[in-house]
Amino acid sequence: MKKKLVALALVAAMAISTVACGSSSSSSSSSDTTTEESTDDAEESTTTSSADAIKLNLSVPDSASSSICVAAEEFAAQLNEKSEGRLEVTVYPDASLYGGDATAAITTMQSGGLDMLCLATSW
Repeated sequence: MKKKLVALALVAAMAISTVACGSSSSSSSSSDTTTEESTDDAEESTTTSSADAIKLNLSVPDSASSSICVAAEEFAAQLNEKSEGRLEVTVYPDASLYGGDATAAITTMQSGGLDMLCLATSW
């Protein structure tokens, strides 16, 4: 159980670092223009629509009622809240995106068909 929580924490850290690396800044020759642009950027970031959001899928091998899947759902909600809607994570329980085979899950991730995966390293 502890390993699963550590794995989930690592996934959260990677997702948050992705948000931090994706920030952009604009430069301008006059300070008035810069102030106006940063005000506009702040307004845009608070009103991010779902069309502008980065959509990620997270597959969990456990059932929807399991503690791992519940934690993944909470992770998705927290990530959406902390990123102000810029990141949307959809959790897929029961290994529905890769058929329950761990090797297939890793292959699917390598090919880009899966963004995030929560797999146990041991039973």
